Amino acid sequence: MNCRSPGPLANIGPGWAAGKLPKNSFLVVLTGISGIRPYNASMPTRWDARIAVGLGLLLAAACADKPSRESVEAELLEADRAFLAATLEDGLEGWLSFFTEDALRIDLKGPTVAGLGAIRDADAALFEPAGLRLRWEPTEAVAFGDGRSGITRGGYTLARAETVDDDEPEIVATGTYLTLWRRVDGRFKVYLDTGAPD
Repeated sequence: MNCRSPGPLANIGPGWAAGKLPKNSFLVVLTGISGIRPYNASMPTRWDARIAVGLGLLLAAACADKPSRESVEAELLEADRAFLAATLEDGLEGWLSFFTEDALRIDLKGPTVAGLGAIRDADAALFEPAGLRLRWEPTEAVAFGDGRSGITRGGYTLARAETVDDDEPEIVATGTYLTLWRRVDGRFKVYLDTGAPD
């Protein structure tokens, strides 16, 4: 729908803009859109006005701009990188702050962990001082058609937290992850997270 062009609604006439709705204006609106000539019918003028205004509101809602796929995908990548930053900064609490209450952590070779409390219990050992350090980098984002959900995918590394002298952290595993995001209260949060080792 081209919402910026009057198109068939131009058939309604200047009375629409002036707020002066003609008799049978609802039929005028419908026939202006469809191009079909109305049959001869009558309707109380007050109902004409109410229905025509309601139709106008519906048309305005249909014409409301939605974010582009590209902008949503950029937002998903930004959310994923912010997820990593929060995890590096605040450990387990930063990690958990990006999950929805009903989130799922799926181990492709083990049981599914469901719910924020269960995720806390399952992942706590990863964030102990002598545990492993998880890092990741998103390489792709795909937005779903609703503009409220999508996925990110990329690579991850697990390295030992403790190093000898100034040695680089010992990487013990690498792999690919996939995260499903859902918009909650205006921000993207993780609904499902899974991955597979290389």
